[in-house]
Amino acid sequence: MNYTEYGWNHNDVSGDGSGFDDTGLTWKQYTAKKSTTVADQVHLINPMDFVGTRADTAPNWYVRHGTRDRDTAFTVSVNLDRALAADKQVKNLDYRLAWNQPHAGNYDVPEAVAWIADVVREAGAPPAPRRRG
Repeated sequence: MNYTEYGWNHNDVSGDGSGFDDTGLTWKQYTAKKSTTVADQVHLINPMDFVGTRADTAPNWYVRHGTRDRDTAFTVSVNLDRALAADKQVKNLDYRLAWNQPHAGNYDVPEAVAWIADVVREAGAPPAPRRRG
């Protein structure tokens, strides 16, 4: 499916259920509908729709983006980093560009797992459940 106006307008895959060729609707017409699968997906997969708003933002973020990624420009992750840095709910942001890594690079899995372990350790034990009765 297409998640952006550009993708919708330049869709050339007949029969995939998206784009003007399959729906007969422009992006503006399609996303103006009260609820659409594409519009909902675009909204839900885009953290930028939520970061810095009244929505609850996760306090801990570990973000890596390969500098050799041919699928997504690194400016997308830079924008996410800057938005997260400005969000007062974010307490721990670890962002780096992974040098010479492609889109599917594993970057540094042991480092990521160690970061997660530190965050969990710092969070401490969860509060005890309240008894009903």
